[in-house]
Amino acid sequence: MILLRQARKQQAQIDWIRVKLEKAENSGFTQERKEQILNQSKSLLNG
Repeated sequence: MILLRQARKQQAQIDWIRVKLEKAENSGFTQERKEQILNQSKSLLNG
């Protein structure tokens, strides 16, 4: 059960990163600051 939960969390992280990368590739630029992206990443990783 714990492994399944960890796998789901990891997949959510991968999906979030994929969406961010696709958005960045399509737009060329982001309006978010480095700190905002870092804080979002840390928040997602910490659940």
